[in-house]
Amino acid sequence: MSYHPKLLAALSSLTVPFTNGTPLALLLFLAYFALFLLPGVAGAGLILRRGWSSPILPVVVTVIASSTAGLLAFWAFFFGKTPGRVYCFTIYGASVALLATLAFRSKSLRCVLRALRSPLLYTAATGLFYTALFFLPTTSVGSDPELPANRFFSEGRPEDNLIPLFLADRFYDERPIRPFCCGGWLSSDRPPLQSGVFLLQRPLRLLGGNWLQYQLLATALQCLWVCGVWCLLTALGTTETRKRQVLTFLIFSGFLFYNSVYTWPKLFASALTLFTVSIFIGSFREARATTTLEFAAASGSAGLMFLSHPGSVFSFPAFAVLALRYRRFLHLRQLVLGASIVLCFVLPWNAYQRWFDPPGDRLLKMHLGGETDPTTRSTWQVIRDAYRKHTAAEILRFKLSNLALLFGRSPSELVGVNALRIHSGVHIDSGTAERTRIAQREYIWNALGILNVGWAVGLVCALRSRTRCAVPFAPWLIAAAICNLVIWSGVLFGPGATVTTHSSYAEILLLSIGLLGWILTLPRMIVALAFSLQAANFLLVWVWPR
Repeated sequence: MSYHPKLLAALSSLTVPFTNGTPLALLLFLAYFALFLLPGVAGAGLILRRGWSSPILPVVVTVIASSTAGLLAFWAFFFGKTPGRVYCFTIYGASVALLATLAFRSKSLRCVLRALRSPLLYTAATGLFYTALFFLPTTSVGSDPELPANRFFSEGRPEDNLIPLFLADRFYDERPIRPFCCGGWLSSDRPPLQSGVFLLQRPLRLLGGNWLQYQLLATALQCLWVCGVWCLLTALGTTETRKRQVLTFLIFSGFLFYNSVYTWPKLFASALTLFTVSIFIGSFREARATTTLEFAAASGSAGLMFLSHPGSVFSFPAFAVLALRYRRFLHLRQLVLGASIVLCFVLPWNAYQRWFDPPGDRLLKMHLGGETDPTTRSTWQVIRDAYRKHTAAEILRFKLSNLALLFGRSPSELVGVNALRIHSGVHIDSGTAERTRIAQREYIWNALGILNVGWAVGLVCALRSRTRCAVPFAPWLIAAAICNLVIWSGVLFGPGATVTTHSSYAEILLLSIGLLGWILTLPRMIVALAFSLQAANFLLVWVWPR
């Protein structure tokens, strides 16, 4: 299924095929990831030159600084290609000059790089692994913009992963934004952060074509979920051994693999969400006040999250309650600062939606009012009309169906070992694998896969009054995720609207970490068996079938 065949054909014409070019794609991935990090590392070295109070702060500040530079690139190209290109070259030139100055005159840069080493190496390794597996069945890379939509599902997928590229190309080539693409969607219907990050690097394309550069950079952005998980585990006081174990399990998640290479910005938004949560959890756990710098970083992450994928806001309700519980560590002055930072990010985009390409509220109408077609009615009118059309009993039934769908429609499709068939040799049952992929793509229960074993382990531990977990506070992460999912199920209009594609992926990460907190307390042989099943599902269901 293709949203815009002519546009996809144009993108294909801009690409240069690399026969058997996966190694080159891996090198380009590292180059584009490094270019993304360059302004952030320079900014972190400058901002943190006097030290920092939290071990996760260098990671958060680096990603925020680089993402903010990308967002500003979006607005620079909004005013034209020339100011946009000048801005890009200025940012990278200033970043190199600042890094050189810090390297010679200050020890702060060395300390920042040391703090960044582990999480960024994990992220880069994950991105390389996923990129290699993504291009594995192809003989050419860089020539097929529809590959992410068709790589995993025979019916194909909408090109939601390409919408940020469509918007970036319109700005870079100074073409009209209407008509935009994709069945009536407007440029203002999807937030601009990923488009801006791509525009920042667009003038520095190394080899290959436009789509290949976007695909590799966007994969790196989605793989920042690794940094988000690392920051959360660090804030919780998890040991280094447990961090490695949790990340190893998660890297072999088919759900995370798919959503890292099908590059709609949902995992990018989840990483920013986890940054915000991690900063506050770290200060609350240490029973100390959040510093002004930490509060500013958390607010910056939240503001950027809104401009990546605003659906991630459903990950915050439980943690807002936590903030009320520890409100003595928060100050009014910091709250005002945080609100101001978020508004600085959000208000320019709201102005774009309202005056430049209105109305920009189709997603809100779809999720909160059940209106799937474009309409000139306001969001509040759509929501009011939707609820007036149904009785209280019908609305309650809608909400209950939302809750029920969290458990999936195919609870048995947790691990795709049943896709393996032995008949005149070993082969993969493609039909079974496809059904398993669809279930794991759509439903939260299925997306967790073998990690659902953690529910039973947690129940046994609770009955035995055992509270020790491999991940500190793991039960509270699960409770927070469940609370957020229940609220989300009530807010979405329904019926049956709670598929993962509408959700905040941070919830799946929170549940995964929490369940692994129980699983990793099991004997080593059982943990090894669980990991083997996780890897089998990953390989048999997501990697091997074409």
